[in-house]
Amino acid sequence: MSDPVMDELQRRFKPIMQKLEYLHDRWQDEKEYENWTDYVDVMRKLTPPETEFVKATKRPFGFEVKTKSGGGFSFFASARQAGFNILNAPKERAH
Repeated sequence: MSDPVMDELQRRFKPIMQKLEYLHDRWQDEKEYENWTDYVDVMRKLTPPETEFVKATKRPFGFEVKTKSGGGFSFFASARQAGFNILNAPKERAH
């Protein structure tokens, strides 16, 4: 049984993951010659609406974003796959 929320996230994030997979492959071919900050700049542009770029990482290759609620997503790519993880939002404090 599929999860409608995950299905929607997969649909929304598919273009990001496809571009990130391309960037990963290019980085693997060109990392000796190209500047990492150029890749970070491209990842910043892939940041989904209503999120804020946090950081890019070489291992795993990808980037993290956060939401206003304190949660977020990490996007990653490898030679085998591209995907994302949901980063948990902090628990609300009891009043």
